[in-house]
Amino acid sequence: MSQSYNNWEQYYHQVNVVFHGVIAASLIPFAYAFLETQKQFPDAPMVEGELLTVVKFALVVLAGGLLALAQMQRPKLIAKVREVDGLQPRLKAYLRKMLIYYMVLETAAVVAFVGLLVSKDQLFSLIYVVVIFTFSLTRPTFDRIARETGIPEKELKEWGKGN
Repeated sequence: MSQSYNNWEQYYHQVNVVFHGVIAASLIPFAYAFLETQKQFPDAPMVEGELLTVVKFALVVLAGGLLALAQMQRPKLIAKVREVDGLQPRLKAYLRKMLIYYMVLETAAVVAFVGLLVSKDQLFSLIYVVVIFTFSLTRPTFDRIARETGIPEKELKEWGKGN
């Protein structure tokens, strides 16, 4: 992430690689766990009884807390980005701060995966869908990056023509 960008396309490609890479990290294992719950004779939950209730409750609270934390911290992360002077340093700061935000969301997705794996409860599929929906609402686009970084679109477009 310390590389220099000479135009918008290179930067945008890097942001998208990070964004989609973070999503893909939990998508494949989650899909496997989900498909395991859908087979004709699915495996029993890894824990049972009262312990299952406690584990499910703890994981639901943890995933919900992580989602709330990500949403509450996002404005603070964006504010820190706006404090940086210069186009390229600000864009680098934006990428770093969004990586933090994406990793918190990804942790919520991993919690949903673990919950589904341990309990076989489809509630965790719903939680995972909510996390993916949150990712989709915050997908990096030209307009979003320009708005959140405070860099005028005209300046980004001029920089986008390259050197």
